[in-house]
Parts: sequence; structure tokens; C-alpha cells
Amino acid sequence: VERDKAERQAALAKIKEDRELAAMRADAIFKAEEDRAKESARRLKEIADQRRREEEEARRAEEAARQAELRDQEQKFTALATGMATLAAIGGVSLATPFLNHDYFSRWFEVPGIYLSAPVPILVGITAIAFVRALRRRAEVQPFLLALLLFLLSFIGLGVSMFPWLVPGKISIYAAATAENSQIFMLIGVAIMLPIIIGYTAYSYWVFRGKVGHDGYH
Repeated sequence: VERDKAERQAALAKIKEDRELAAMRADAIFKAEEDRAKESARRLKEIADQRRREEEEARRAEEAARQAELRDQEQKFTALATGMATLAAIGGVSLATPFLNHDYFSRWFEVPGIYLSAPVPILVGITAIAFVRALRRRAEVQPFLLALLLFLLSFIGLGVSMFPWLVPGKISIYAAATAENSQIFMLIGVAIMLPIIIGYTAYSYWVFRGKVGHDGYH
């Protein structure tokens, strides 16, 4: 009887131990599955966050490209508008000047003056066409140089109209000229200062060369 009782107790203990082991295995499996589920959720969250960041970066890049395109179109329109306004002003003054004085008219529209003055408006027209084309191409150097040439031709045209008068019919350049000593003094000053002015102007253009960014220079 004692032996049977001991065997039953041993069997019950074995069953209890097996149950505890089974429960521990189940807990371990559940925990492992829970950890895997958490890891999968974490990875899915990381992927979703990464996609959101990529989409946000793509939206920002698209918005930046759109803003850059708008700025480019605005700058192109502004350049063309100001360039055409300048050409219109030059054309208006050029057309009105010959009708201010008979001498002006004869130099521009009568023989033989027309033979000497005709190259000026022809060069202005060629330069104006090249200027507008350069603006449309968004060139950087050519519009600047062509604008300088336009103003140089404009002053040449003004000289053709008025020479030798400073005040038409009253004061000529010879009458307005100062004494020879003063002219020599001014010539020496110009010979010294003009290269300096050209030098530091060229240097300032070189320092600030290229396009100005949206935030300007710092």
C-alpha cells in the first residue's frame, strides 16, 4: 500500500512537472511570438516613416522646383520688360531728336549727312535684335555688353546730331573749351584716375560675379 501511494505521488508530481514545463514552453512561445510581432510592427513603422519622409522630401523638392521655375519666369519677364522699355525709350528719343532742329534733320535724312549718320541706326537695330535674343536665352554676359553698346551708340547718335554745339546755335564746344593749361591738367588727372576707376570697377565685378542667390550675398 505504501509503495502504491508513493508511486501515485510520484506520478502526480511528474504530471505537475510536465504541466509546469508545458506552461513554461507556452509562455516562451507566446513571448517569442509577441516579440516577433513587436519587431514586425516596429519595422513596418520604420518603413512607413521612411516613406513619409521620402514623400515629404519629394513634395519639398517639387515645391522648390516650382518656385525656382516661377522665379525664373519672373526674372525673364522682368528682364524682357525693362529691356524693351529701354529700347522703346532709345527709339522714341532717336525719332524725336531730328525734328527738334533743321540741322539735326539734315544730318539724319538729307544727303550727304545721311551717308555718315546711317550706320548708327543700323548698328542700333542690329544690337537691339541681338540684345532681345540674348535676354530670351537668359544669357548672362551678352545682355550686359550689348546694353553698354546700345548706350554708346546712343551717345554717338547724340554727338552726330549736336556736333559741334553744346547749346544749339549759341555755344559750341570750341567756345566752351577752357584754357590749354587747364585741359592739360585735366588730361593728366584723367590719365591717372581713369585706369584706377576701371581697375576697381572690374575688380568689384569679378568679386560679385555670377548669379545672386535667393538670399543675396552674405
